[in-house]
Amino acid sequence: MAIKTTTKKCATSCCGPKAKKITFQLSAANATSVLLTGDFNAWSQAGLKMKKEKNGVWKTDLELSAGRYEYKFVVDGKWWTDPANKHTAVNSFGDTNSVIEVAA
Repeated sequence: MAIKTTTKKCATSCCGPKAKKITFQLSAANATSVLLTGDFNAWSQAGLKMKKEKNGVWKTDLELSAGRYEYKFVVDGKWWTDPANKHTAVNSFGDTNSVIEVAA
């Protein structure tokens, strides 16, 4: 996962007037579908569709305000934590979520 410091106005409920563009990425060359979901979209199982690049890395950009967010990837219907992010939290189901903190 990479964090870009771009600030931009955003109309979604997850961000305020100065949101940062966050690029989420996952290396899963054999996957046919990867979605991003988390508390920024109320853990929607429909998720945010990620785009597969030629090198097998799936990416999507999301604009988030400063704060702490938990998320997971849904890879071909299976929930994955972010293998590139060591920051995690145990959720109410006893499972692990990935955590990102966006600085102000």
